[in-house]
Amino acid sequence: MCVGCRGRADRAELVRVIARCGPDGPVVVIDHRKNQPGRGAWLHPTAECASAAVRRKALAPALRVDGLTVDLTDLVGSLDSATGTGQPEEQVAPDMSTP
Repeated sequence: MCVGCRGRADRAELVRVIARCGPDGPVVVIDHRKNQPGRGAWLHPTAECASAAVRRKALAPALRVDGLTVDLTDLVGSLDSATGTGQPEEQVAPDMSTP
């Protein structure tokens, strides 16, 4: 279930976020492989769901971490890089095999 929009989706459609210790306290990071230790929360990889989760302050209770720091611009940038949004399409070379 997405902590931003509260909608249900398959695991393949969601991005897992976890809390990691940063220099200023715990911060939210993307778990790209979806298997890091610790409690995780799931988000749709969209800016709307990320901003809804931050606005509702849903990440700290979902991750069960007090004093969680969530920077929305960093989170949205991480979501974009995790999903490949903004990346050019993959270029495929033409078939060069001999007939």
